[in-house]
Parts: sequence; structure tokens; C-alpha cells
Amino acid sequence: MSIHCHAANLSDTKKASLVMDRLIDKYPSIQAFSGDGGYRGTAVDYALAQLNRAFHVALGLAGKYVPLSMSWVVD
Repeated sequence: MSIHCHAANLSDTKKASLVMDRLIDKYPSIQAFSGDGGYRGTAVDYALAQLNRAFHVALGLAGKYVPLSMSWVVD
């Protein structure tokens, strides 16, 4: 759908706005985004405030590896 590659020293949650912008331009019918816990904060706020879309965050259990359904489909 859309990708954006950036240097490892840049935050994914901040750069997610570029991907979300591109997706909305290409697919305006998108109603929500999904991502893992690394996208809390800036990405969630941007989706809601700037794009009027929800951003669903899948969270695991502290200290345990738990596969999160649907969290890697688009991430």
C-alpha cells in the first residue's frame, strides 16, 4: 500500500505520519490504522487530529512474548 524508509535514528511513531498521509491520498476510504505498541503517542495523535481516523494499538503482556493478532499485517 505504502512504505517509507528512514534512518534508524528517527522515530517510527513520528515518521508514521508520512505513510498515513500517502495512504489516505491513495485510498481515501481507509477508516483506521493499526500498529504495535511502538506507535503509541505521536502516530495515534496524528491519525486522530490530522486525518480524523482511529489508530488501534495492539499491546502485549509485560515481560512475555505474545503474538498479537493483526499487528504485523500492515506494520
